[in-house]
Amino acid sequence: MTEHHDRLPYDAVDISSLTFWASSQEERDLRFAELRRRDPVSWQRPVDSAIATPEIPGFWAVTTNELIREVSTHPELFCSGEGTQLEEIPDDFRTAAESFLGMDGEEHHADDLASMFVSMSFAGNDTTRTTISLGTKTFLDHPDQLAYLMADFDGRIDAAVEEVLRWVTPIMTFRRTATRDTVLGGKQIRAGDWVVMYYASGNRDDNAFDNPWTFDITRRPNGHVAFGGGGPRFCLGSFLAKMMLRHMFGELFHRVPALTLGTPDLLVGNFACAVKRLPVSTTCPVAR
Repeated sequence: MTEHHDRLPYDAVDISSLTFWASSQEERDLRFAELRRRDPVSWQRPVDSAIATPEIPGFWAVTTNELIREVSTHPELFCSGEGTQLEEIPDDFRTAAESFLGMDGEEHHADDLASMFVSMSFAGNDTTRTTISLGTKTFLDHPDQLAYLMADFDGRIDAAVEEVLRWVTPIMTFRRTATRDTVLGGKQIRAGDWVVMYYASGNRDDNAFDNPWTFDITRRPNGHVAFGGGGPRFCLGSFLAKMMLRHMFGELFHRVPALTLGTPDLLVGNFACAVKRLPVSTTCPVAR
């Protein structure tokens, strides 16, 4: 990054603090909504990090659904190979942790198959588990939507899964690095700049969704970016994740119809939405 960035003022709407990420989804979206309206590619200060504060002057925050898709579908301009998270992670750890996530173009080889299955195991465990937990909680908080689903489960579950993914957004951010000077959303992006897509914001964009804060399993089309905004970096495990969600919701709602869930205790962070604890109780035996 050049000294050009040292002269750029940070946006007044700060989305880099841990306090911001510790607030509720609704509270966070008040700030996202202002950025989507006023400055959808905003210059932000480096994030507060429990790992290591990145040694960069700042980064570009992309908050609209449309511009997230633009970044996602142009890997020749915005690459993943320099890292995908907002923290400064050592190269050796990043290579081991990100593997498939941090590769571009034709870099995948037969030797990477083991890393691919590790990545799919993470996606199938952490992110899908979160989506199942918070998706179940969402249905119980919206009994009209649950009743509509159960009236024709097989015919309605696919659209319901897409809306759950939009609503939960298990991966909240994803970073790219500019490969060369370019323009995004009217902003001059320099080679080496960090460009961060805020999926949690893109999935509440009222230019992409009617009534984005309404949980509606009849929503069609549903252009959510929970798996990314398209292009070659679209989530490899998306079909597996959706299959798991269909089966888990089917088992839960058919076999344990009297579920009660408490308030989820969420991990505070800027990358993955993760549930640490979620109290569960039921007043009836499990159906066989």
